[in-house]
Amino acid sequence: MIKKFFFISFSLLFLGACKKSSSNPQPQSPSTMSLLTGKEWIYTEVYHDFDGTNGTLIYKRGGSSNTENWDNARVVYWSDGFTDEWGPSGNYIQGSWQMNNDSTQMHYINSLGINSYTRIMSLDQSNFVWYDSIAHVEGKMILK
Repeated sequence: MIKKFFFISFSLLFLGACKKSSSNPQPQSPSTMSLLTGKEWIYTEVYHDFDGTNGTLIYKRGGSSNTENWDNARVVYWSDGFTDEWGPSGNYIQGSWQMNNDSTQMHYINSLGINSYTRIMSLDQSNFVWYDSIAHVEGKMILK
């Protein structure tokens, strides 16, 4: 009887100390690289003289008071560090880019001589907002 009691007590203690593993692991958030690359991004808004908070809106997709037309502008960032870009007039622009270590900024260079360091303000599955503090430009983009 005492042996049974010790066996049951030990079994309950042992089983109670074990943690059950979760059968529903949390899905991992997509990486900045996977959200950004291999997709065609088009502009919805462009601001000049942007100070990090405010600027002059020069383009809004579908807007009637645009001072510049960016309807044809689009870019694809490739995971190999190159870009395919089409400027506001639809001209092809070759470029390259590199993400910094913590995936918050990227260095971008293109065949027109643009050499910028842009901060990724927000990025998700369908929206990309970037800010170039040297040129004082903010771009808001969506997937095409």
